[in-house]
Amino acid sequence: MSLPHDEDPVTVKTCCEQPLTENNVTWCDGMYSLSENVHFLYGDLKCPGETIFNGSVHLGSAVEGDTRSGFYPQYFLKYDERFYSTEDYCFSSMSEDRIDVKICKPDCPRSKLCLPKCCNLWDDVSFQNDTHFCMPSLEDWVWKPEIFEDDGYFYRRKDAELKRIHFFVQDPSRTPNCTVVRLINYQQFDFKILNSGEIVWTSPDVLDWYRVPEGRVCVDREFEEDNGKGNIILIGCLEDFIPTITENLTLIDTINFILTQISLGFLALTLIIYLMLSRQHSVHGWTHFSYFTALWSNLLLASVIYWNTPSFNLEVAKEGPRQTLGALCFMASVLSSFFHNATNTTRIALSVDIFRMFHSIFKQEEDRVTKADLSKFQWAAWSISFVMIFIGLALTYTQGTLGGPRYGYTNCEAKYWTGDELLEGFSHLLTVILFLVTLLRICRAQIQGTYKEMERSATKRVYKKAKNIFFKLLFVMAITWLSLVLNYVLVKSADPIVKWFYTLAEFIISLQGFVIFLMFGVNRRNLDLLGENYTILRRLSSIIPITSDIPGPPADIQLKSASLSEK
Repeated sequence: MSLPHDEDPVTVKTCCEQPLTENNVTWCDGMYSLSENVHFLYGDLKCPGETIFNGSVHLGSAVEGDTRSGFYPQYFLKYDERFYSTEDYCFSSMSEDRIDVKICKPDCPRSKLCLPKCCNLWDDVSFQNDTHFCMPSLEDWVWKPEIFEDDGYFYRRKDAELKRIHFFVQDPSRTPNCTVVRLINYQQFDFKILNSGEIVWTSPDVLDWYRVPEGRVCVDREFEEDNGKGNIILIGCLEDFIPTITENLTLIDTINFILTQISLGFLALTLIIYLMLSRQHSVHGWTHFSYFTALWSNLLLASVIYWNTPSFNLEVAKEGPRQTLGALCFMASVLSSFFHNATNTTRIALSVDIFRMFHSIFKQEEDRVTKADLSKFQWAAWSISFVMIFIGLALTYTQGTLGGPRYGYTNCEAKYWTGDELLEGFSHLLTVILFLVTLLRICRAQIQGTYKEMERSATKRVYKKAKNIFFKLLFVMAITWLSLVLNYVLVKSADPIVKWFYTLAEFIISLQGFVIFLMFGVNRRNLDLLGENYTILRRLSSIIPITSDIPGPPADIQLKSASLSEK
């Protein structure tokens, strides 16, 4: 006989009402146990609200090639591709080569959550070359899936005991018209297992959560040779996802892409204006120019990647865990990650510069910051981005972990390891703190009336322009913070109306560059300066209906020691 060996004691039910004892050995209908690790529990099998059926299992079937039935660690019984815990069956009789059992057929989802698993209970799934296959797991425990319930607005996590989950083996590739794909909860895709047993999915490209057709999906832990702790992945049929995404992409992504190109164009125009008026810039203007450059570069590369890889969100699922999409895709992913990090680091530099500038204004001190000082600060910001990418590449080539898919994997977009995510979180947190502190100081000055004394002093012009520029930057940052909140909250909603709101907000975010142009690129002072230096622009300067008291670009913010000395 071949029964599973367990070091921990396991209790197995029998279908006998009364045990018989002879020579200190307990037996019933030919069943006995001489092992200290297996204990028989005598009594009737109880299945409230469920159906009981009879079955027969050949001993050793789990190790002799019979994949439909057998015993597994902790005496899980596999029968007809379904797994039953020791609470779901009992031994009715035992012989030398087989065991007759009575099994409770689960009533899904009322009594149990029935979940399709790609492999056997103690196997993990691996996916390569459009094919999935099973590998013995390096873990000695069965993974416990995260279960969610739909409250009408959001999917909320729900605690579920492992014994209430009924696993059964299911292979989507056996269904007709099925091109097997591998989907993972990372960046683009998100899927959830509901307490009803249904599996739903969504992505930023669609407006709702969609249910995967029954029988054409399975969920399992991905085999990882390095550490054994793989991601929980979904394997389904490409044909169940492509039409839904294509229908949504036709409208949503077309609009979003057009708005992004408008934003790119106006943001580029803003940068050109900065360069054309470089001689009129103060040292602070280059801090804003650096941040806008990183923002523009990140947006441009993301647009190029999207234009050349419109279907990568799904085609990636056909690739194995260690495959990439080629050298160009790898470089695009690395550069996109670099510019994303540069956006975060230059945002920090911008926030610190604004905070320090207002500190000097409120203290009515001379601004002693030089262009060399800010240049070093900006070089440090871009250098940190380079170091983060270097560490990410080092982890990739030394078989380390990025805390997520490797560069050039899943699609050509940016990939963030744990350090990148910490940098982004620190960037937003520090920016919020510095802007909030500055805002509170401005409000306090307004309430206490100290700004009136300041405006009567030599810093009047500087303070007014600095205050206007601060609120413009605050509005730009608010768009970024809105994107962050919506990405982590609204996109997870189960309500289509909320998803629509998220999509409309995405359209606003896509126009961030256009907002920057309106606030920092086009104003009376800039047009006048351009007209003085470029004859073609004089006529445009004379017809733009912008009042002359609107402050100039961030470059115009400068504390003049001469003005302060007059005080």
